[in-house]
Amino acid sequence: MDSKIVNKAIREEIRPFLKEAGFSKFSTKSAWRYSENLINVIIIESFNSYNAAVLRCTPYSFQVEVGCYFPSVPSTYGSYGPKEKDGVLLPHYAHCYFARPLYKTLTQPECGNKRIWYIDEKGKYLGEALSDLKKVIRVEGLPWFDQFSSSEKVMMKLEEMRLSYKGDEAWDYGNKPSSVWLLHAGYIALWIKNYELALKYLKAIDKSDFSDSVLKQLKEDIKNVERQIVGT
Repeated sequence: MDSKIVNKAIREEIRPFLKEAGFSKFSTKSAWRYSENLINVIIIESFNSYNAAVLRCTPYSFQVEVGCYFPSVPSTYGSYGPKEKDGVLLPHYAHCYFARPLYKTLTQPECGNKRIWYIDEKGKYLGEALSDLKKVIRVEGLPWFDQFSSSEKVMMKLEEMRLSYKGDEAWDYGNKPSSVWLLHAGYIALWIKNYELALKYLKAIDKSDFSDSVLKQLKEDIKNVERQIVGT
């Protein structure tokens, strides 16, 4: 088995399906979908030889993560933030404020880890694995994105989850009222033009938690929000 064969099969089987679902930017194993202030991300990750040995799979096997990224929220990753190509952001799921893994429904005796689609050395599982992945994206992945499809839904989810950690789903990397939560909630409130709520959250941020570049933007945006409130 050659990883090029797996990559080619992914392009041929998964990419057309994702295009139909509105994804417009692609790399070998990644896809991005864009709407107002929101980027949906699907990342298919294979393993190097060492990790494959530890996980008892093969380098051709893969796992899949999905995430939602909000470009209006200042990135806290500095030089490690999302890459940009042709003026378009291409965030990894690790950059996403909401992210989760997908799980196979395929039974594979060689690999009981439900997060890993196992591809054997001869590739006999490849077609079946990709068919299962397509089904899982359709049944679980795409509906999961829907709960973040509007600014109002995102704010409701932030409040509902209270930035807790639920199973394998990372809800904004923090616990309310952490500075990370306040940063994201503040900018989402700004997105929906709830200026009073945005100002409340942004002013409550512990300034020692972020870099100078983030603090500079934060300071400017707080001033802009205050002007909006005075003007209304």
